[in-house]
Amino acid sequence: MPGLIPFFIRWLPGTTPPAQTSPKGCTYQKLTLTLPASTLLEKWLRSLNLSIDFKVGPEASLTLEIQSPRGPIKFT
Repeated sequence: MPGLIPFFIRWLPGTTPPAQTSPKGCTYQKLTLTLPASTLLEKWLRSLNLSIDFKVGPEASLTLEIQSPRGPIKFT
């Protein structure tokens, strides 16, 4: 599943992360991971007890849903 695993950023000292400078008011709603079949990746992510929904579909994909002051936003 190349490119499917979310990554984490370690900001350099003196760098302001975007979360501190971006407009406020958005909240996380859902992260959905679609996979062609159950995989070791799914089992590993489930073992971390993260808030992720899993679906079976023809292609691997990530979908992020947030609620903004202007309504829901879906990133695919």
